[in-house]
Amino acid sequence: MVCRYLWRISSAGLWISYWLDLLTL
Repeated sequence: MVCRYLWRISSAGLWISYWLDLLTL
């Protein structure tokens, strides 16, 4: 339960950082 919650947060953080990298190119 907790692991799944942390996984969703980490995956969301990865996507946000990925899009920020694309936007700041």
